[in-house]
Amino acid sequence: MGSRVRISPAAVYEAELQKRLEMSTAEIGLSVRTTNCLEDRGIFTVAQLLNTKPEDLLKIANFGEKTLEEVYQALERLGFYRRSRLQALGISDRPTPFVPELSDSCVIQFRVVMDDSTTVPVFEQNKQEGVTG
Repeated sequence: MGSRVRISPAAVYEAELQKRLEMSTAEIGLSVRTTNCLEDRGIFTVAQLLNTKPEDLLKIANFGEKTLEEVYQALERLGFYRRSRLQALGISDRPTPFVPELSDSCVIQFRVVMDDSTTVPVFEQNKQEGVTG
């Protein structure tokens, strides 16, 4: 029988960080238009996206404040937060803005409900036990 090697929490953190940094921008839930804008500028991975200044992103054609906010939200779903957002959440002890435990616990899930009185879908927040906003 083989022996088991304990993996430190720091090693798990680093492995998860590396996995998410290597993800393609097409995998993180951005709109096709946003992904195309990024790829036209040579930004193909989350690491490349995180290393691009917001000012430089806003210089991309058809990339405005709303698109930048879409990018921030997609990155937060992965666990990458702006420093100002981390400070607002009371988290200041991280070497990087990567907080994987928030990516899993603070995701608000929605479901689409079709109301008989309208053809417009209504988005309702799923009720999750133990999740507070």
